[in-house]
Amino acid sequence: MEIVVNAFPSLLGRIAPPHAATTYLPDTSVVVDIRRLEREDLPALYVLRQEQRDEVSRHADVVADADALELQEVLFDLPRRCWAWIARDHDEPVGYALATVGYAVLEGGYYLRLESLHVHHAWRRRGIESQLLEAARRTSVDLGCLSLQWSDGAHLPRLSAEGVVHRHAAAHLLPSTASP
Repeated sequence: MEIVVNAFPSLLGRIAPPHAATTYLPDTSVVVDIRRLEREDLPALYVLRQEQRDEVSRHADVVADADALELQEVLFDLPRRCWAWIARDHDEPVGYALATVGYAVLEGGYYLRLESLHVHHAWRRRGIESQLLEAARRTSVDLGCLSLQWSDGAHLPRLSAEGVVHRHAAAHLLPSTASP
């Protein structure tokens, strides 16, 4: 069991070990495993991220893995600044989500910001996006964040969940204090 120590003082002691949950999708019989990204998942993340870049024309000319070292640093080095989750069907990676931590000056606390969420086109509309969003929400609760946020105009799939509030061109999912 990995316990991560973080440089954000108010978050110390609140960072939980990775959530490993196997979820049965309501509309199919496919079993999908969503868990926190680990170093051995990086090659799959790079493939999924490039696939997402190829779908979004403004990033199509970005060289794959050009920022591999920087991405590894924010994901795994202390202070941790980024969290990611990977969705797998058995050994096949089918999607990922990535979020960064930020500080809301006016609200006086940390938030988790969903930067990227992508599911391979053949696996979309099966509830995987919602499961990745839920993994991010649970992490925001574990970290003691005020909310999970994402920009309405970001290159994310249309995300919806109970409790979403839209403010200033951003969606805020206020985490419940009770983990499911």
